[in-house]
Formats: sequence, structure tokens, C-alpha cells
Amino acid sequence: MKWKLVILLMAVLVLPACSLLESATSTVNYANEATTYISDATAFAERVPQMAEQAVNNSEALTSLVNELESMKDKALAFNATDAPALAQDLHDQLVSRNETLLAEINKYLDQIQGATVDWGNLQQAPLFQAVSDITQLLERIKNLGQ
Repeated sequence: MKWKLVILLMAVLVLPACSLLESATSTVNYANEATTYISDATAFAERVPQMAEQAVNNSEALTSLVNELESMKDKALAFNATDAPALAQDLHDQLVSRNETLLAEINKYLDQIQGATVDWGNLQQAPLFQAVSDITQLLERIKNLGQ
């Protein structure tokens, strides 16, 4: 009888600790995924202006630019589908909202490229880059999740 009580008591004490550890691991994993995504978005914003400049007169560069836009679009959609732990849900919702803006801008540029109506001269001041900037502003908060 004593052993059953001891085992029951240990189970009651150990199970919540396992749940807490699982939650912490989930939060750290999410922070790592979000940090990687934001790093990818930042690198995208750094590459695209030069790619766009080259795409003006070079069909291969234009193809590379379209591929870069499509790749970033895929990454944003994949990140939006990520399950965030409860502790990071508000932050994730903010990232998803900013990603929706980014996706709209990417789609706009893909449509303009297809219709040959892109204003290449104003691309660096485009809302596309403001959307990436808005995403990168959340990086510090995400890094704090992993600590």
C-alpha cells in the first residue's frame, strides 16, 4: 500500500515537470525557427535590389529574381503554418500579420513582372522592403523567447 502511494505521489510530481520541460523545449524550437526565418527574410531584402537592377536588361537575372520572390513567398507561407507554443502565440500572430503584407507585396511584384509594368527605379523604396523591415523588428523579442 505504501509503495502504491509513493508511486502515485511521484507521478503527480513528475508529470507536471515533464510538461514544463516540453513547453520550454517547444518555445526554444519555435524561437530558433523564427530566427532562421527572419534571417532568411533579411538576406532576401539585401539580395533583391541588386537582382532587380540586373533584371532590367537581363532575362536570366529576371528569372533569378522571380525565383527569389517565389522562394521567399514559399518560406513565408511555410512559416505562417508553423504551430507556435502558447508563450509565443502573440508574437507569432504579429509575424503572420506582417507576412501577409509581405506576401501581398511579393504577389504584386510577380504580377507586375509578368505584365512588364515594374517600376524598377523605385523598387528600393517599395513597400516590399518595409514589410521585411517590419518583420525584422520582431527579432529581438524572438531571441528573448529562447532564453
